[in-house]
Amino acid sequence: MERISLQNEYVSVIREGQQTDSCGGNQNWFRGTPLEYAANQGCGMIAAVDVVNFIQNKNRMSYGEYEKCVMGFLRQHPFTKLFLHEFRKNNKSVFAIGILPNQISRFLNRGGRQAGRHTRFKWNGLHGHKNMYEKMKAMIKENLPVVWAIYSRKGRLNLYRFNSSTGKYEVIASTNNHFVTAIAVEESIENQRLRRMIEVSSWGKSFYIDYDEYLEFVGNSLINKYCSNIMVRR
Repeated sequence: MERISLQNEYVSVIREGQQTDSCGGNQNWFRGTPLEYAANQGCGMIAAVDVVNFIQNKNRMSYGEYEKCVMGFLRQHPFTKLFLHEFRKNNKSVFAIGILPNQISRFLNRGGRQAGRHTRFKWNGLHGHKNMYEKMKAMIKENLPVVWAIYSRKGRLNLYRFNSSTGKYEVIASTNNHFVTAIAVEESIENQRLRRMIEVSSWGKSFYIDYDEYLEFVGNSLINKYCSNIMVRR
């Protein structure tokens, strides 16, 4: 197996009463707080905040420090609450705009300037999935986490955990219409084919996504390919 990962420790949030630190942020932490409105649709904001913290070498922090970073995003984008509002019917969410790619890129670019880095980001959607995997690998090799949107108009994408006892990846959850942050790539040969697994941070935990399953999940829809894409360097 070949593994390509970030050179520095990924963002970890230390929360009072928790026995283990997180792998990145988690919008579920906002439930029962004044940021409740971000609990369901805040994944794009979390991905942006995590990458900026990483760029600024803030790899370990308390929840209070993390919340201040979230407030920084909200100050830069004063209409965030409207974008995250869920329109509901029969107590089910039927529509929400969510965080947009240009909001994420603006936050990343500002965070990079504050850290004295000249890296600028843009949405890769217009290029579809051409060379997207190679772009993700290149960014991770250069110690840059990758904001990645998962979207298809139907179905859900499997999320895996690696079972060290069996040496196999096991499905433990699924997702759709969700931002994650790619932090490592693992390649191995299984049944005489290359298996490409992307380690991601989501909901404060580490998961894996099978990249070829992801391509099949998104399909040939141009809308899917644009929306389900990554943030890349300019």
